Amino acid sequence: MMGNLKHLLENWGADTKAALHSMMDDEEFYARLLKEFAENTEIEMLNSALEKEHYKEAFKLAHEIKGTVVTLGLKPLSKAISKVVEDLRGVPAPTVYDDLEAVNLEYESFLEIMKLYLI
Repeated sequence: MMGNLKHLLENWGADTKAALHSMMDDEEFYARLLKEFAENTEIEMLNSALEKEHYKEAFKLAHEIKGTVVTLGLKPLSKAISKVVEDLRGVPAPTVYDDLEAVNLEYESFLEIMKLYLI
């Protein structure tokens, strides 16, 4: 089962090999972390914080999400969230909302992959 998930994630652009290596090649542990990330609400919380223009909270959330997705090898999401983190350093950049939309799209792609795996 994990083989199919790895294949889907790799086709999306994830680096499952590096992620698994950092987890001592424990596929069950990796799958559990992926599932937990798919079920957590940090992306929703980030959207909400930016909607409310709570930029410090949004920066903290974006930075936490970045750490998680880097650890999980989710490169498309990592690339997108890194832009949001940089947009929120200091004075928020006007591109933050467009960059957040890219995060949302990549997260939706990730969730679609996870739905296929969890069926």
